Amino acid sequence: MSEAWVSTYFTIESMKEQTIQKVRQQLAFIKQVEGHENDPRKADLVVAEFGGAVNPLPVALYPNVPIFDDRQWDALATGLNEIGRIAREEGRRLCYHPHMGTGVMKQAAVERLMKATDPDLVFMLLDTAHLYCGGADPLEITRKYATRIKHIHLKDFRESVLKDMHAKGMSFQEGIEAGIFTVPGDGSYKHFPEILSILAEAKFEGWLVIEAEQEPAKANPLQYAKMARAYLREQLGW
Repeated sequence: MSEAWVSTYFTIESMKEQTIQKVRQQLAFIKQVEGHENDPRKADLVVAEFGGAVNPLPVALYPNVPIFDDRQWDALATGLNEIGRIAREEGRRLCYHPHMGTGVMKQAAVERLMKATDPDLVFMLLDTAHLYCGGADPLEITRKYATRIKHIHLKDFRESVLKDMHAKGMSFQEGIEAGIFTVPGDGSYKHFPEILSILAEAKFEGWLVIEAEQEPAKANPLQYAKMARAYLREQLGW
């Protein structure tokens, strides 16, 4: 098991305690699943702020992305630091996932979140495709925050579908079904080798997860998993 997910809701009213309760539930769940294994590879706790998020909704994604005010940013940073401390007490790393359709997807928002949170409590999940399609530069993010990146979703994207999402006002679900995402090496992103090199220099040790998020009826999961594995073997040599 590589990770457990919690959608946080620190930026909307009366949801802080519920969010913290969900975090504690997920931490207990991970512990129960792993049992008393001696395997040093432990699952991370992955979170993203879904207050005002539009990715679960059937609406045009890009025009409707939430923009947090200063009060919301303060609440988010405070909340993340708190659950980061809770995760650390349980021997886990809290990894924040900048995600399309949320208030933390664009370059400035990602950097503000990194600056506002405690680097010893809040780490980053690097999702190459979510960053790029959300308006951030994955390579620049990697250079700036390499030592805080503790979990990776290696995912590619298709430029033609990204343009359609903007031009046609597509929702996140519509983008997924149209094929916005694919596995590394099969799409439009060309900087995986540089990102992997930077992380190697930073002595990255953590989960490196292949993601595609494609319609399985159109893209056979096993076929694409093998494509991704072949690409990584070519890039990494193992």
